Amino acid sequence: MKSIIEQVASHSKYSSLAINTHKLMNSLGVDIINRRYIDLGDIPREEISDLVMKSLMWMETINETLGTVKKAYMDQKLEVDSVFNRAIRNLPQKTKVSEAKAEAKSNPEYIQAERDSNLLSAYVDYLNRLLDNLDKYHYVLKGRIDASKNIERKY
Repeated sequence: MKSIIEQVASHSKYSSLAINTHKLMNSLGVDIINRRYIDLGDIPREEISDLVMKSLMWMETINETLGTVKKAYMDQKLEVDSVFNRAIRNLPQKTKVSEAKAEAKSNPEYIQAERDSNLLSAYVDYLNRLLDNLDKYHYVLKGRIDASKNIERKY
């Protein structure tokens, strides 16, 4: 099964919302594919300052994308309701309520709308976790700069 990012990137309606995590990680010194990373202890403070700014910029980019995805998710939930209601209206009037609901939920258009909604919901969760991880990374970098400054003050 494709990852959430791959599914979003290949979706005809939502592909523009996909974050390129390889590009993000590479710019922060992490090669996620080969599981390699730079050792922060080996980098000069100037380069760490650069990573601090990059992480801040990525957090802002992800925040903006997250807001856009949340809106798309809410709009998609409206679409799910609309498809459900259309499916029920197209059934004969004498159909029992429970049968009408079951019939509407088995409608292929409803199923696809619900799948799209589920994809966006999962992507919102992913982006929230990514933002949390970037926040931690950002503060690790800032801590490294502060520690470096404290060492310089001692000398």
